Amino acid sequence: MDPRVESALGLSNLRDLPQQALEPILDRAVEVTLPAGSVSTREGELVRHIDLLMTGAVRLFVVAPDGRTMTVRYCRAGAIIGAVSLFAPEYSTPVTTQALVDSGLLKLHAAAVIRAASADVRVANAFLRELGERVMGFIYEIPGSAFTTVRQRVARHLLDLCLGLDQPPRLHRPEGRVVRQSQHDLADAVGTTREVVVRVLRELRAEGIIQTGRERIVITDPVRLAREVEWNTSS
Repeated sequence: MDPRVESALGLSNLRDLPQQALEPILDRAVEVTLPAGSVSTREGELVRHIDLLMTGAVRLFVVAPDGRTMTVRYCRAGAIIGAVSLFAPEYSTPVTTQALVDSGLLKLHAAAVIRAASADVRVANAFLRELGERVMGFIYEIPGSAFTTVRQRVARHLLDLCLGLDQPPRLHRPEGRVVRQSQHDLADAVGTTREVVVRVLRELRAEGIIQTGRERIVITDPVRLAREVEWNTSS
């Protein structure tokens, strides 16, 4: 088994399945590379899909009629994406999935997974855990998206990008952790305007938390940035 696949499975809700139960799930699976900024599925598509994120980071977002977006989930290695599409009748993809950095997906064969879940209660239970986590995750995401400030959303997005990078996971790196994203893309990710993002980045830079350059942001103090994500007690 590919080490990347094995590692991602070990981080997913499929981690406790024995090899015998995994083999039908992995039958006809295809590896796909997603360059940063590219999209794997789009909101409104009538397609059943189930993907295992092997490397990188992606976001799932919805788009308002006026073009604003709201991120509803961030995913890193081990995330299973699209499981609900296999078990919901007349399914229409509710979100768009976009790579935040260069990412690797293992696209599982939908029919093979459905057959495996129908034939093996262990597989069915694994996907029940996955679906349960997704329901609770979206419930927790509602206040996190609706009631937090733009500054908190920017901080969270930068941290999620940072954690999706293939850099050693040390918070205190002398050179900082570099996130390559334009101000426009950052504004789109957190559902606001570029002008508001520019103001937030200026505040964070003045406080010594980040440094900015052309389409790059250096997180010089990730610990303080993480504190920004804490619940807004003034709301």
